[in-house]
Amino acid sequence: MNGTKADPNMEKKCPRCGAALPPGALEGLCPACLLQQGATAETGPENAAFDPPSVEEVSKLFTNLEILDFIGKGGMGAVYKARQPALDRLVALKVISPHIVSEPGFTERFNREARALARLSHPNIVAVHEFGEVSGLRYFVMEYVDGLTLRQLERSGQLTSREALAIVPQICAALQYAHDEGIVHRDIKPENILLDKRGRVKIADFGIAKIMGREADVALFQTKGAIGTPQYMAPEQLETPRSVDHRADIFSLGVVFYEMLTGELPLGKFSPPSGKVRVDVRLDDVVLRALEKEPERRYQHASDVKTDVESIAGVPGTNLPPPPDPVILQKQILATDCALNIGSCVQRGWDLVKADFWRTVGVTALGLLLIQAAWSTAVGFVAGGPLAAGLSLYYLKRIRKEKDGVATLFSGFNISFAQLALGGAIIGVLTFLGFLCFLVPGIILSVLWWFALTIMIDKRLEFWPAMELSRKVVMKRFWKFLGFWLLCILFYAVGAVVCGVGFFITAPIALAAATFAYVDIFCDPALPPIPGQLASGFTPAGTAILAGATPAPATSSAALGSAKPSFWPVALVIIALAGMVMGLALVIVERGRHRSEIQRAAQEAALRGGLTNLASSEAADGADATATNSAAPGKALSEKLKLRMEAAATISEPAARDRALAVLATDAAEAGDGGIALRSATRIGEPAKRDQTARKAAQLLNQRGSKKDAILLSKSIMDPALRDATLAEMAQ
Repeated sequence: MNGTKADPNMEKKCPRCGAALPPGALEGLCPACLLQQGATAETGPENAAFDPPSVEEVSKLFTNLEILDFIGKGGMGAVYKARQPALDRLVALKVISPHIVSEPGFTERFNREARALARLSHPNIVAVHEFGEVSGLRYFVMEYVDGLTLRQLERSGQLTSREALAIVPQICAALQYAHDEGIVHRDIKPENILLDKRGRVKIADFGIAKIMGREADVALFQTKGAIGTPQYMAPEQLETPRSVDHRADIFSLGVVFYEMLTGELPLGKFSPPSGKVRVDVRLDDVVLRALEKEPERRYQHASDVKTDVESIAGVPGTNLPPPPDPVILQKQILATDCALNIGSCVQRGWDLVKADFWRTVGVTALGLLLIQAAWSTAVGFVAGGPLAAGLSLYYLKRIRKEKDGVATLFSGFNISFAQLALGGAIIGVLTFLGFLCFLVPGIILSVLWWFALTIMIDKRLEFWPAMELSRKVVMKRFWKFLGFWLLCILFYAVGAVVCGVGFFITAPIALAAATFAYVDIFCDPALPPIPGQLASGFTPAGTAILAGATPAPATSSAALGSAKPSFWPVALVIIALAGMVMGLALVIVERGRHRSEIQRAAQEAALRGGLTNLASSEAADGADATATNSAAPGKALSEKLKLRMEAAATISEPAARDRALAVLATDAAEAGDGGIALRSATRIGEPAKRDQTARKAAQLLNQRGSKKDAILLSKSIMDPALRDATLAEMAQ
């Protein structure tokens, strides 16, 4: 009506920080204020006016930081862009308003909240690097995200349903991780969802999060009043704020998802997304279920939302964010002191299998048969790796309570197919060559690269970084991993022995146990705490932990069973290795004995054949000359004896060679060939056998009238007494 009209030429300023607004500024705020990471607190009554310190003043207080710029201020304080020279990285410095610091109980609340936030380490959550107090000024040093907010992306008009389907799974992954750590965000909205230049989602402002625990702990965070942004709050946040749990974040996620798809908020009586815009009608069920008024009727886990959205978007995993930096991932995993509890892995593996026994056995049997069929031909060099990785992913999804099925077995053909095929071929060939080199190198390579394919499909690393990460992790506890690997092989062997079909029952247990080992050692953040880990309440260090189990000591490792070292895995390794060595020795001895028996039987048969031929030759020669005047054998017989001597001399086994030469010397003496008899007898290696053979051959030659050859054989006897006795016989 008669109101004064604003001058369009007048310079517009941001109502929050006073900076000049660029043309088309969103919501009347400058981009710096929209990009602030957690400084804005649109969650309750405004605090008294807060005049943030200047960049120069902050620089004097934080000498270890290089303060670059002022980003913005809000109800909780102010945020500055800074650089850590020691680590050469950009950070966001958040200072808390003195008006909040002066509130009763703030110190205890701040310390608890800060410790809880510092525990959150996830690629989709803005990390808190440090917190503390300088000259009465409380502060956080956080990860700096160079990008834009989801609100900015929505207002730019460039957000399509396809981008929404790629963003939501990342939000779900971050929320599931925070919920598993016992932290509820309670203010999920587009302003708190950031996207960096690589398209990765980062959730900011966990500063008003409620840490689940005892009633007294809830009071410390002043949850008597509603916390959150009204348009995105779940009904229970307004009605019963003290009983809010992680499902409130799922409702807020539903509001954000609806707004991303339609550009509107789901207020009052609203239409499903497909009634507003052209999207897949299956998304209606996902969004409406997340927006259920009663928490019991909503999704119970953010991971369930992620699974359904990925299923609608296409093949699971196609909308995943870019793979992590392998160097950073390797440092994070190797720096985490996670232990391996073999007994726990086997027990949990059995529980997982028996929970859905026949389905698990059926899918596993199909996967193993496909892998066997692939490797029985050249197809295994291409399909072996993806199929094995798909089977591992099936068990990972079972453990993470995500949707799984037969289609999961073929996920390796859609997720990093080239890397899985190449990695599978390299691992298969090198391991096979290792087994050919007396077994031990093959066992070592199998253990070192045990998790390589799982890392490729789960972490989406290339084959070589995945193989290196698996090797380095296994080398930290090689003997324990070796014992576990041998135990899994024992499972396979026992199943194969029991009618062969038992393999398809024991193999799923071994695979599930190995997957639990992967989850424990690689500290998978997508899982809830496992039994025996940190439980409800707070540790002596003030770390907030989930309800449900007995608290572990502050010095406990992050992995199951790390508090008490166990000797039995080492004993298992020793027993298994001893059993393998003994079994291998028995096999070698048995094979050698069997080979010797076959060789001896063949030699005896050949010798019998030689004697038969010898008798036939003598009979033929006797037709032309009588036995008394045939001092020398016939030419044909002499050639046969020479061939037999050459054959006997080439026998590799000493005992068998001696036996053959002894028989030949006797046959030659009976035939009257003193030269062959002498050469055969003197080639016998065992002295006693050589002397006895020479004596017998000399006696036979003497009987045939070959006195000269008999005396030469007698002189070749090494034993003096036996030689003299034989010569005495020859002299008669």
